[in-house]
Amino acid sequence: MAGIITNELEMNSLSYNFHRKALIWSSRCLEEPELIRDKVIILNFDTPLYIAAFVSIHNPLGVILVKSGKNNHLSIYFNDNLIPNRSVSFGLMEIQNSINFLDQSVEDFKKLKYHWNHESNHSSKNIHTDIGLKYLANIGSIEGAELASRFNANGIGIIRSEFVAVRCLGELLFERYEDGSLVFDIINKSNEITAITKIAKDKNLSKKMSYKLETLLLYCLNKFPEDEVVIRSIDLEETPYDHMGFRGVRRSFQEDWPFFRLMINCIVQIIKSDPEKYNSRLGVLIPLVSSYIQIKKAYSLLMESGLEIKSKDNKGHFNINFGWKVEQPSSVINFNYWIENFKLDFGYLPSIIGIGTNDLTQFTLAVDRNLTDYQEPSEKDGNKQLLYNEWDFSIIRQLFVIAKLCSNYGINPYLHGELASVPQFAPIVKLLGLTPSLSSTKLQLFITNISKANDDWQVNGIEKWLEYYSNEHLRHYHKIIRIKMVEELRKILS
Repeated sequence: MAGIITNELEMNSLSYNFHRKALIWSSRCLEEPELIRDKVIILNFDTPLYIAAFVSIHNPLGVILVKSGKNNHLSIYFNDNLIPNRSVSFGLMEIQNSINFLDQSVEDFKKLKYHWNHESNHSSKNIHTDIGLKYLANIGSIEGAELASRFNANGIGIIRSEFVAVRCLGELLFERYEDGSLVFDIINKSNEITAITKIAKDKNLSKKMSYKLETLLLYCLNKFPEDEVVIRSIDLEETPYDHMGFRGVRRSFQEDWPFFRLMINCIVQIIKSDPEKYNSRLGVLIPLVSSYIQIKKAYSLLMESGLEIKSKDNKGHFNINFGWKVEQPSSVINFNYWIENFKLDFGYLPSIIGIGTNDLTQFTLAVDRNLTDYQEPSEKDGNKQLLYNEWDFSIIRQLFVIAKLCSNYGINPYLHGELASVPQFAPIVKLLGLTPSLSSTKLQLFITNISKANDDWQVNGIEKWLEYYSNEHLRHYHKIIRIKMVEELRKILS
């Protein structure tokens, strides 16, 4: 199975060399989960998310991800669960031969864990969070939501429903479906998303997954009583190498939406439990849309269950926000047509649009978001930033286009991803009218950067940023070409 190291001699040797401070993941950890507690667990970059969930449940000190990139889903998952982690570009042998590296990692993990669990509560009170800009958090756990509240987030921009699902999967590994099959066996024979889909259809196990989802939704709604909470329908690859394949809403569409229906039912039950408190507070985003028919079907299912976009005449329905993610060039090119068609079909516009910078970058540039996962250090060191480059003109231009189109339609665009936390990008978030939505662990960095940006970019902000962008990120072009490129961005906003 991908990500599971079964070489017990290698594991024992590593554990011995590290004086019991670290452990390579193996099948033995499933049988003896107590081994995980307070240890640094070493995982391959392509470890399935349900293993990450299983590790998180059993309280490791931290995690080292071997040959991993900065956008690896495992790292995002561990951050969301407040599990310190470190992505490294080298392999197991290098880790084995560097006890100092592990010793330093142990100390770093201890400090970070203390900060997240203790100091952040104090330090957040001293951070100036009145930055003149609404900012949201991307979470998939109660831990992530709690940290977001400490940094005064203005709501939840994404609940990663797949994180809730794999957490549930990690707890149900050795339980059985109605047909007698073991959850763990289904994962081994197929993959984790197939097992999740089967749970969503199962009479008994689906109740446990619904409970997990409802618990997190209610926690967020009550933790942010004045703010919106948005959930993204499930987006999980069949394998870590299948970013462009059978995932997101396209999978839901083909499989008759089992998890989506479960998610909708959770939303309906929550609103019904206290309409005055919860109506109009929840939102739904669908990911990786490749066809308008996917949007139409998803929203039709919402309407069939009694949910409808906030409008003056809700026809007796409960109110929610609804929209989709813009994550590939086709969704940018088709944007106007999808919006107009939606209005003709339903009589009003979608209320939210999410821009996913990680997927938008990899699909536009035809480069894997986890580039470092698949290249040896000697091959990648000089090319990583050049190949996976969120600053490429094609990416920035698409962000400008979507921001302008959303402004024209009066739709609120959310910027999902970690790009908003980059210091030099922070100014453009406000200048383009984007609502940033970041991982909870990146909120402090974003607040600091945007506060500085407010001071530095107040006067003639867009022109100052365009000058910076031209000088720093277009410098390999001739000056006359740079001028044309900047003028194109300027015209988009005019």
